[in-house]
Amino acid sequence: KKNFTKKGLATMVIITLLPHMVFAASLSFEDVSENYKYKEAIEGLAEKKVINGYPDGTFKPQKLVNRAEFLKIALIGSEIQVNENGETKFKDVNAKAWYAKYVRKALEEKWVQGYPDETFKPEQNVTKAEALKMLGMIQDWNLPKKIIEKPFQDVPLQQWFTPYIAYAKEKNIIEKNKKFFLPAGLLNRGQTSG
Repeated sequence: KKNFTKKGLATMVIITLLPHMVFAASLSFEDVSENYKYKEAIEGLAEKKVINGYPDGTFKPQKLVNRAEFLKIALIGSEIQVNENGETKFKDVNAKAWYAKYVRKALEEKWVQGYPDETFKPEQNVTKAEALKMLGMIQDWNLPKKIIEKPFQDVPLQQWFTPYIAYAKEKNIIEKNKKFFLPAGLLNRGQTSG
C-alpha cells in the first residue's frame, strides 16, 4: 500500500525512528518553536508515530538525514512491511544493523541498487535527488517517458534524477515556485517532515 500524500517533499521524506529515540508523550518538541515552518507537519507525523524526538525532548530539526534513515522513513510512510531476517549484498550493511531490514526490502524489490563498489553507504547524507528516486521507486511513480523542458534551471534534461524531479513537481510533491531545485542539496530533519 502506498500511502504518502502530496504534501511536499518534506512530508514524504518524514523523519526516521532511530533505535535510541523514544516517543514524546506531548508531541511537542522544545526546539521546535510555535512559528516554525514545519511544526504542524512534525507534530502530525509524531502523532501517527512515524517520527519521534530525542529523549531530551528535542527534535533537532537542523540535523541532516542519512540514506538509511530516509529509506526507513519512506518505507514506514508507505506502509511497506519488511522482513526481519536475511542478508544484503552490500558490503557496508551489517545484517544486525537497525536499518538492515529496510535496505534488504528495498534491495529485494529493486527499489535501490547501491553503488558500483557493492556498498549502500547507509551513513552518507541523502541528497534531494536520491530521496525523490527512492520514494518514486517505492511508490511506483508513473514517470514521464520523455522530458522536453527542464523542471528547474539546475536540473538538466538527461540526468538519472530528472524524471523523478519532473514528476514530483508536476504532482505538487515538491515546491514548484522556485527556479532552482538543488538536486545535490542535503535534507535536514525539519525539511523532511514539513
